[in-house]
Amino acid sequence: MSISSTFIGKVFDNYRILENLGVGGMGVVFKAIHIKLDKVFALKMIAPALVMNENFIRRFQGEAKSLAKLEDPNIVRIYDLRSHNDQWFIVMEYVDGINLLQKIKSAGAFTWQQAIPILRQMLNAIGHAHNAGIIHRDIKPNNVMLTQDGLIKITDFGLAKDQTSLSNSQTAASGGTLYYMSPEQVRGLSTIDQRSDIYSAGMTFYEMITGNVPFKDITSDFELRETIVKKKLKKPSSFNPDLPSGLENIVMKSIAKNPDDRYQSAGEMLEAIDNFIGNYNYLENQEPTRQAGSRSWQPFIKILTPAREQYNKSVTNTSSVPWNKIMMIAATLVILLLTFILFYSRSWISGNDINETIAHLSISSDPGRATVYLNSDSIGQTTLINHAVSPGNYMLHVMNPDYGNIDTSITVNPGNHLDLSFVFREKIQPEDPGKSADFKKQSVKPPLPSNPVVTVRSDPADAILWINGQIKGRTPCKIWDLEKGMYVFKLQRDGYKMYENDILINQNKTQIISATLLPLKGELHINTNPDSALVFIDGQKIFQKSTPVTLRDILVGDHKIEIRKSGYASVLRNVRIRADTLYSMNLKLQKLEGKLTIRIRPWGSVYLNGELKAASADTRYELILPVGQYNVKVVHPTLGQWQKNIAVEAEDTNDILVDFNREYTLVVSALDQDGNPVNATIFLDNENTGKITPQTLFVKAGLHKLNVKKEGYISLYGDKKINIEQNLKEPQKFVLKKLIEQVNDF
Repeated sequence: MSISSTFIGKVFDNYRILENLGVGGMGVVFKAIHIKLDKVFALKMIAPALVMNENFIRRFQGEAKSLAKLEDPNIVRIYDLRSHNDQWFIVMEYVDGINLLQKIKSAGAFTWQQAIPILRQMLNAIGHAHNAGIIHRDIKPNNVMLTQDGLIKITDFGLAKDQTSLSNSQTAASGGTLYYMSPEQVRGLSTIDQRSDIYSAGMTFYEMITGNVPFKDITSDFELRETIVKKKLKKPSSFNPDLPSGLENIVMKSIAKNPDDRYQSAGEMLEAIDNFIGNYNYLENQEPTRQAGSRSWQPFIKILTPAREQYNKSVTNTSSVPWNKIMMIAATLVILLLTFILFYSRSWISGNDINETIAHLSISSDPGRATVYLNSDSIGQTTLINHAVSPGNYMLHVMNPDYGNIDTSITVNPGNHLDLSFVFREKIQPEDPGKSADFKKQSVKPPLPSNPVVTVRSDPADAILWINGQIKGRTPCKIWDLEKGMYVFKLQRDGYKMYENDILINQNKTQIISATLLPLKGELHINTNPDSALVFIDGQKIFQKSTPVTLRDILVGDHKIEIRKSGYASVLRNVRIRADTLYSMNLKLQKLEGKLTIRIRPWGSVYLNGELKAASADTRYELILPVGQYNVKVVHPTLGQWQKNIAVEAEDTNDILVDFNREYTLVVSALDQDGNPVNATIFLDNENTGKITPQTLFVKAGLHKLNVKKEGYISLYGDKKINIEQNLKEPQKFVLKKLIEQVNDF
């Protein structure tokens, strides 16, 4: 019977095994439910063959401890490392979804538009782990889970991975890890760094957009390793000819054989993907229209990232664009829009009505470092990312001193996010070289602000700034459009009190306004039955306070409350504290219980903590007890007594055998203070056994008193009380002190 089937239905430290999720060489992953919390988790258990391997267990524990620090929405979280009856297991987040390999097998390859959002999430997660000093070493489609709402979760993040044994055991026939292993891993190099994860992520993306790996038809393990290490790989376009060349270049660079030829970090590869998205969305072969008497160029402008309201501004003259290309472009936009809505729409939804009135602009240009003006106010240089603006109509000016100006009008709606990209097509060629310098100054000279510059900062930052009832952006920000006068400044941020102040703006004077936002607070009252329970808020213990307790000055927002009391199940609650509001919790704690089973031969009376529980129990006696320590004593009127302290654990069974009929071996020895053997008489339960040390005795089970005596000597430590329930390997040693003889001279 397999380990998977034997564990189903069993309880491990409050976790009941429901089903098997996966089996590997290092362990098994189960779906389990916490019987007290009624919550589903995933449990990763060490394989039976490795349970007694102390080196593996130490590494298992060390890796779990470091990986538990990873806090990324795209990495499966680790909650706890526990042991039950010498079976170590890790408590992990349960992900309801399928892995990428299952998705590819069932639905075929992803379109590259669908695959890119998944790759971006993967790279963000891998980069987070790399920054924490952790390398996955086994990125592959099997280890990337995909949820119903498009969120990915990387699993098995470096847990108990022995790469040496793994690389020697995976074969082409198994179609497993070897497909995605970097050349340096296949070669067995010890210097594996983060660039190996880049290779595996690139190979995973390769399979997502093609449905194949570049060596899928290879069946020989030796040939597969040779191909990974030495031979040139097929390009993705050999399987999917519709892939853009720019995207294919990114894939091939990520799976370069030499680590120095790959992207050197997840962030660098992510930047390459983002640049590809921007460049791909430029309309190729679209000629700009030059306006008569002007050196400004009006390019095609389109949204790079879909938003709730699409914005599209095209050239003045579009008659030269074939209709079939227009339809192809429109279809591409629809695909992009649907894809991004599928994977990212949740991130645009905000429960805060104030956030719905803010809009954002992201502006890039080719070449970059062009100055951007909204109306006549400079808002920085390209590339600009998520610049907050108020809804309305604007004149947008993008100025490059070597290429000229791009002027257009835009409409910004509440909650909109516009990503705009501009291409400067030609350098300025002055008609009269002698006047080039003057012309350049005239053509690119930005409008100079006549109003003072006001810089607004807040602690904490990212507060919404209102001036006279109009939103101006998020702190820190600069304002250029204020004339001299008195203004009402307001700053608002979730969880903090509204800051409001009347401020005088002086003309032609730079001003810096700094504000400290005060956090909103509420109260929390906790009452438990029984009382005197410990309280933890967001993992921090509330010292010197136990239930019932009223906690004041709790920050507004969501908090995790945990109640602990010895002998009772812990209680976890999520509470939302509101400003100036008392939140009350009344909790009945559930006792933790375990079973104590005592088997007695031939029979005996059972005492628990000195209290008689059964006068003449025979064969088997069971008790259901609250968790805790108990003194258990079994007494037979003629055969003796047995006594021991027993720890009763939750959901556990202590099975004790007290056999007064059985005899066990006991070795007794005696030494003088110098360590020399002494032949002394052995006394058991105050009776002379007639045996002389050193000697092996056969003693019935139970509690006994042991001592040795010799004339002219005294035992330094007196009687020993021993509870016999098995053969004692170590001898019971007594130290005797020789008495000094007294001589009387009379």
